[in-house]
Amino acid sequence: MRFFNMALSAAAALAFSTTLASAQAAPGTTVTNSIDLSYSSGGTTISTTGAATASFRVDRKINLNVTGLDASATVFAEQGANDPVLTFLVDNLGNATQGFDINVASSGALGLTYDPAGTGAEGTFWITIGTTQAVGANEPVYNANGLVNAADLAPNGKFYVHVRANVANNAASGQSRNFDVTATALESGTANAVAQLLGQGLNGVDTVFADPGTDGRQTAAETLRINAPALTASKTVTVISENRDGTFNCANGQPDSGAQAAIPGACIEYTITISNAATATLPARNLTITDALPAGVAFARLDRGGFSTVTQSAGTVTGNLTNLAPGGTASFTIRATVSN
Repeated sequence: MRFFNMALSAAAALAFSTTLASAQAAPGTTVTNSIDLSYSSGGTTISTTGAATASFRVDRKINLNVTGLDASATVFAEQGANDPVLTFLVDNLGNATQGFDINVASSGALGLTYDPAGTGAEGTFWITIGTTQAVGANEPVYNANGLVNAADLAPNGKFYVHVRANVANNAASGQSRNFDVTATALESGTANAVAQLLGQGLNGVDTVFADPGTDGRQTAAETLRINAPALTASKTVTVISENRDGTFNCANGQPDSGAQAAIPGACIEYTITISNAATATLPARNLTITDALPAGVAFARLDRGGFSTVTQSAGTVTGNLTNLAPGGTASFTIRATVSN
């Protein structure tokens, strides 16, 4: 940008800058500037129009911007989430219509495989290109393999890149996948990368890379991170009473000190424990435990402990827990007698 009058007021300078940004001169435009000369001689003013002239042609400026639009450059999703979206904006900041190739590189522990067809299968991610920040209806899938022109953009034009995923049901709390989205300037209407061309002189048209990396490409990065419970389960069994004389009431009796032999008629107790790790990023909600008692034991009683409800029907025990916060633990117990 050339500033011809450094005495512009602040308001005028802002208006001037805004005008240039919104309407850049097209490549090849010839800009001619002439001076008029006048002087006094013999009591007469002598004037010459166009006493000197200078011209140049506007060069082609290649400039672009890629911006991740999600807060803190991170999108959070739960296990089994279908179609979380990372959104990127691509702007043409140059002065000519350009095509743009989009490449997406991904890495991280969260298992997602690139699916260029965008079938939406579990454990995959895919790319669509849209004209709005939100994913549009029937937005076309973009195949990022190789150089592919996603769209031609006029100066100040833009489109949105949507990286979409179907998170697997077994994705673990805290797992993440990083996505680097790179846009590369292409010749309009082609899949050919723009090449910088310099040294054409003021009467020729240079192609100048004006992007921050001066290479005709820009990259932005975002992360998809999993919020999930991190559950572990355990089941233990102890002998409450050996009941050697057959008089022990397994449903209500107090534990016998030193009982350890699970002989026929003995009373045993199962303890089922569920824990949500302190590092978990979400509580476990609507948790259900189903325990079918094995052959060889007969149900005697249950104690719901920290569970919301625990029921038994035909030897199958079902425990329900509404919410288990990160760092939380809940247990319930089942008593049964060893079959004679």
